Amino acid sequence: MNSNLLSKIENRISELPQGLQEHIARTRNLARDIASFYGTDLNRCDIAVAAHDIVRHLKSDELINCAKQYAVNIAELDYKQPILLHGPIAAKIIEIEYFCKDEDIIAAVRYHTTGRPNMTDIEKIVFIADKVEPMKVTKNPFLKSVESLIYKDVDSAIKKYLSVRSKMLFDTGAVIHPLAIDTWNSLIDNKSLN
Repeated sequence: MNSNLLSKIENRISELPQGLQEHIARTRNLARDIASFYGTDLNRCDIAVAAHDIVRHLKSDELINCAKQYAVNIAELDYKQPILLHGPIAAKIIEIEYFCKDEDIIAAVRYHTTGRPNMTDIEKIVFIADKVEPMKVTKNPFLKSVESLIYKDVDSAIKKYLSVRSKMLFDTGAVIHPLAIDTWNSLIDNKSLN
């Protein structure tokens, strides 16, 4: 079942814009390395990270329409920033169209942008791999401090990312997604992958 699911996702990836295909490939490579390092299920992690951005290229109105089509809850913030819907929509697509029943994979895709409290190991790996894939680190050198923590403690890397990103959003007067704040709060006392 998993190889069939991955095949369907990879077919969809092949139709995406080139830059997005390259981002997904870099993120998959990093996620596989992290999963191997921590002994996390490589295949399930790879499926989740392959699917994470399959609708990232859609325009705002297309994302809103897709969310309605797949019965994805649309919060007020999502209407203001529809790009926030791409993870939840992708999760619904793999669940409904590709018959994925693996809750860890579905959740990793759904929450890869914001994180969520009490993430599974697969969710953590997909989240952090997406944030610090090599091109993003090259374009945003501040991410090197996050990248340096990945193989020491994934929770610390996620906390560092959320800290740095939240400070940037505070400084520019931007909204911080409530789930990102909840993710931060849940990581303060929880144990990490180590």
